[in-house]
Amino acid sequence: MLEVCRIPARWHGYILSGVIFLILGILCLILTQQVMSVLFILFSAIALLLGILLIVAGVFVAGLRFQWVPLLFLGGIFIVIGLASIYYPDIVTALAIYLIAGIALLVGLLMVIYGAISFVETKTRVLIVLLGFIPLVIAIYMILYPTSAAALLLRLWGVFACILGVALLVQGLILRKINYEFGCNEADT
Repeated sequence: MLEVCRIPARWHGYILSGVIFLILGILCLILTQQVMSVLFILFSAIALLLGILLIVAGVFVAGLRFQWVPLLFLGGIFIVIGLASIYYPDIVTALAIYLIAGIALLVGLLMVIYGAISFVETKTRVLIVLLGFIPLVIAIYMILYPTSAAALLLRLWGVFACILGVALLVQGLILRKINYEFGCNEADT
């Protein structure tokens, strides 16, 4: 088998990944509220399940020399988070949005500061500062409008997933073309 045939012969994975990302992106853009509901239900279920498993693990290691108190404590915290996300989804969403906004604010500030004090050429510094304003603006929007910010984030992820899906599809088609041009046989890989 030709060495050049190894990667192009795997074009199927690129196309499959591209289709999956494209479908997920379109779903996030068209059915934003429904996708948020499903994600929230999954988050609640995972938090509750993790809490129960941590408590069970804490009970099983209670007689041993392991530290069982932290397991029970963390299990309780996850159960509270899971129940809170079921009964008070708006509050949990707002807290998550504020956490993400805080991270975006920090990233934006660090980019602006780095661009202002770095020793790279002026054009690069200006670009870094300007790019630093993007997360700052997103963070301010999220802080001012936390309820609509969740839908905005999901839609932004949908746009990203669509772009990534198209890029993977194109890459898969290019690899497929290379695969056939070089006469690579899939049975050889």
